[in-house]
Amino acid sequence: MVKNAGQSNQNGKKVVGGWNVYLNKNNQTVMYDPMSKNGYLILSENINNFTLYHNRIALAIALGMVLVSFMNDWKIPLLASVIFFAVLEFRYRRSWLPSLVCIPNFKPEHKVGFIDSLVETGNTTRYILLFVLYLAFGILLVINGYQMNSSLLILIIDYCVLAGCTCLSLCYLIAFIRVRSQK
Repeated sequence: MVKNAGQSNQNGKKVVGGWNVYLNKNNQTVMYDPMSKNGYLILSENINNFTLYHNRIALAIALGMVLVSFMNDWKIPLLASVIFFAVLEFRYRRSWLPSLVCIPNFKPEHKVGFIDSLVETGNTTRYILLFVLYLAFGILLVINGYQMNSSLLILIIDYCVLAGCTCLSLCYLIAFIRVRSQK
């Protein structure tokens, strides 16, 4: 369920989109932090870290689900996921955000959606591949749960992850269709 939020378009310009990502008056990418009500300028050298921290929840869930599929238990994978998320959140709040240019009391106006950033990037081969891979991951996770005779709780979580993977794969399919219709 991890999204690549920063990609290059045909002109080589980095495109960033997703939740709480906006453009300011100077057409610069700004990440809005609802907790602090501040905006943070995302420069090209910050995009890789932005992608990591922007996807920290999905990464923790993915880690937990992979561990659950190996252990067929939920306690240790849950603990590992919570610790992993806590470490990323701590680094995000204490190290990375303070290193960015802060815009106090930022007023979000021009949202840059995830699908919009994908369409601007226009990498159709990548979108079809990610569409298939996310869908396959979700389906295989559910199949694995049944094959391992997992508990009802784990199967429910598997189906929730399948729903998330399906939504994300549909985003890539929509982006593919939009790019192809523009050509």
